[in-house]
Amino acid sequence: MDKQNNTRRRFPISLSIGVVLLIVVAGIAALSYFYFSSKAAILEEATDRAEQTLDNTVLRVENILDEVVTAEKNMKWLVLRHLDSPDHMFTYSKEILKNNPNALGCSIAFEPYFFSKTEKWFSAYSYNEGDTILTEQEGTERYDYYEQEWYKKPKQLGKAYWIDPFREIDTGGIEVPDIITSYCSPMYDKQNKFIGVFSIDISLEWLSKQISAMKPYPNSYSVMIDTSGRFIVHPDSTRIFYETIFDDSGIDLNTRLKLGRAMIAGDSGYATYKKSGETVYTFYKPLGNTGWSVAIVCPESDVFYGYNQISSQVFIATGVGLILLFCFCWYIIRSRRRTQTQQN
Repeated sequence: MDKQNNTRRRFPISLSIGVVLLIVVAGIAALSYFYFSSKAAILEEATDRAEQTLDNTVLRVENILDEVVTAEKNMKWLVLRHLDSPDHMFTYSKEILKNNPNALGCSIAFEPYFFSKTEKWFSAYSYNEGDTILTEQEGTERYDYYEQEWYKKPKQLGKAYWIDPFREIDTGGIEVPDIITSYCSPMYDKQNKFIGVFSIDISLEWLSKQISAMKPYPNSYSVMIDTSGRFIVHPDSTRIFYETIFDDSGIDLNTRLKLGRAMIAGDSGYATYKKSGETVYTFYKPLGNTGWSVAIVCPESDVFYGYNQISSQVFIATGVGLILLFCFCWYIIRSRRRTQTQQN
């Protein structure tokens, strides 16, 4: 008799558990489908968002660089018209900075002894120092600009060229503390003979601020590398100019090599990898004809922040619902069993 009563008491619980387990299996299947399909949709949306931000960043920087190119073209024709007047060159270099506030400096440099048989160097250089524009003739034995990349490269290539960022130290003239990059264009006379280089400088720090301002997520950040993989934009300023993407110890060597080579090659795309124990998504794209590459780095926690919040709430609500369902089933079945027993 006791055995029969125990069986009767356990029956509602067993049945409740069976019903709940059945619902749990169905719920897990539904939640799994929700989890994977939603995560895929979130990733696709996050990818579109990051790529859109990257596109906007590249477009913004290209517009900045295009302004410099346009300024050079608009002024160079005046320089070539007044090759008989060296003093005009100082006026033109100043005018570039007056009319283009984003420009940091401007050099109009000529071949040896171009204006005088006794003066080897002639480069009209102007530098934007706040509200003041400083001007000098920068070529000297101490500063032989003919050996500088900004002069040699466009001369060798025979075309305009954005040189990788550099710092000029101890030139003996105007002190320029900034790391700069220059748009350097070769100049030719009417006989198509090379006569010099017209260059316009912009500050790397200023350019970095323009790029860093664009971020799709709170903890995302932007980096930019030059043709050798060297960081020229990075949230950690100590790494700018001194480290390359291949030196990033937070990323495994194979990933560093693969990502760095792809960016230097001018490819577009994104990579997923572990950095310092956290999964990150890096979206990268070349920057016009500069040979540089821009990337936006997004932590996975940012990409899936909203999704993770919703998922947690769903799982908590599901757990609570299953417990309540179990209690309800147990109560209903037990009450129904008791009623049947009393009727018998």
